[in-house]
Amino acid sequence: MGARTNPGTVGVRGVRISAAAALCVGAVLIAIYPLLGDTAQNVVYLAIGLTAIAMTLRAIPKRGGLHGAWFWFGIGLMLDFAGDAVDAGYELFANRAAPLPSAADIFYIAGYPALAFGARCVQRKVRREAREIFASREAFGS
Repeated sequence: MGARTNPGTVGVRGVRISAAAALCVGAVLIAIYPLLGDTAQNVVYLAIGLTAIAMTLRAIPKRGGLHGAWFWFGIGLMLDFAGDAVDAGYELFANRAAPLPSAADIFYIAGYPALAFGARCVQRKVRREAREIFASREAFGS
């Protein structure tokens, strides 16, 4: 019997089709971004932000030690996106740059603790795994 394949993957390494498509679309958007007008740039920038949030939340493992980290990274990205949306709103609807400080800054600042907490979750997971590795080496006398 042949090897079973996941219909949502392509290639030997199992790259998800959605991830490959997002990478290709992102590369095209990055290439054309400087050629766009101000309004189109704001819309594309926000669309890329929403895609990043969706992909991060989709990547949250159902089990395992990194569930919390991905959750907090997603929250941090959402808050950063909210800041970008407020900033773009000033440019699109008020026809001026956001004042300093603005409501966008509240969202930007609020996102940092969430991202830091996500990083802390990763750090704890790595430390836990390192302790297990060293403990197993000592148990076997290596």
